[in-house]
Amino acid sequence: MLEINNLSIVKSKQQLFKNLNLKLFSKDIVEVTGKNGSGKTSLLKILANIYVQKNGIHNSYNFKKIFLPTSGGMREELTAVQVLKFFLNCNDEIASNALIEIGLRKKINTPVSDLSEGQKKRIMLARIKYSFVDLLLLDEPFNALDKTAKKEFADIICQFCANGGIVVLTTHIPLNIALNDSNIPKETYNKCLPTHKLNLDDSYSDGWKIETTRKNTNGNISSPPNTDIEKIKLISNNNIWFVKKHIIREFNIIVSKPSDFVWPIVFLGMLVCVIPFGIGYDKTILKNIASGIIYTGVFLVMTVTSSRLFEPEKNCGALEQIISSESSLTTYCTIKSLVYWIVVGIPMSITALPLGNIYAMDPYPVSILAFSLFLGSLSLAMMLALFSALALMARQAQIIIGLLAFPSIVPILIFGTASVRTVIDGQNPSNIILVLFGFSILTLLIFPKICAKLLKISLE
Repeated sequence: MLEINNLSIVKSKQQLFKNLNLKLFSKDIVEVTGKNGSGKTSLLKILANIYVQKNGIHNSYNFKKIFLPTSGGMREELTAVQVLKFFLNCNDEIASNALIEIGLRKKINTPVSDLSEGQKKRIMLARIKYSFVDLLLLDEPFNALDKTAKKEFADIICQFCANGGIVVLTTHIPLNIALNDSNIPKETYNKCLPTHKLNLDDSYSDGWKIETTRKNTNGNISSPPNTDIEKIKLISNNNIWFVKKHIIREFNIIVSKPSDFVWPIVFLGMLVCVIPFGIGYDKTILKNIASGIIYTGVFLVMTVTSSRLFEPEKNCGALEQIISSESSLTTYCTIKSLVYWIVVGIPMSITALPLGNIYAMDPYPVSILAFSLFLGSLSLAMMLALFSALALMARQAQIIIGLLAFPSIVPILIFGTASVRTVIDGQNPSNIILVLFGFSILTLLIFPKICAKLLKISLE
């Protein structure tokens, strides 16, 4: 049972409605209506655990759920099969079969950016059909659906409710009108009509009114055997696959835009190579400043590129999808930060080897510089991911990240350059390297947890 008690929503210091009480049982369908700004979408996002309510309680966190926004919710760099593979937590074969069945045979490997709004909706229909969840939260599901897609939608909702699911959907077009099409069998049509109508309107004393419109008519129909769904269930219970799907998604995003990991190396090389022209080619001076120049260059490049960690995720609605469907947002933040380090931090650490030669450094100090950058860039990646999440709440994100990250980089800059200085002076740098290693482990264990909290706050 989905239970909502005395729920109140306040947005932009304005109370949309208050003291909402609602009890929903399996097979219930709730149609939420109201004018723009009445709180329809906010209600769905609260039940999806994206927003936090002002007052009251609900138990939607006990449900496995899907929240589908009006549009978006997908990274447009990814292909249709990559998106569905991630959401279903399955392999390529199952995701491809699901897309073929929903009518996207020719669009399986097409980037989402090249799909129509109706085709994007079909991907989401496939997600509903092949997911094993208890609660559907749908925001304006009929937008961009043609007659054929509406029939498929009706079939999917009917089967979902017959299996004991609960549906809460917002719409400007009542279900009886949206589904009133000759292609939809009468029995399916009747079972898709709402059991409750929730109208949000400030003309009511508490801003809402609930009406029971029909009794549950869905019988105890179980889904026909489906080997693909059984495979998805098996895979989804595997924690290793849960981590793997995030890693695959991040690398797919990166591969779709190679410039995101190529140009940081190019920019670092240009920045470091141009400085000797300004100060002259005195080997003693160059050796003394090499580690500081390269470390500072790495810091600047990573700061500039870190703004793209979470901003595109938020803008397209993918972040909301991940928050509403993932059991561990910390895992997502950890993987996001680690992939950023692997793609940006490690290549720049390797690039330090040839760049050190430009500054007349000997092989051993250069190798220590590269290794200290290898460790230090991990700490930088974790810190910058956190500041990138924090900057989502500010318009000038890039400036905010730079200002916040500057004090944090100082210890890494000091110990990183000190490790090279120690080698040049003929001493053992192992103690300083251990300090950098400690920084890396500390940030890896703590910062993703803080980052996850900041991401949730940024959406409210």
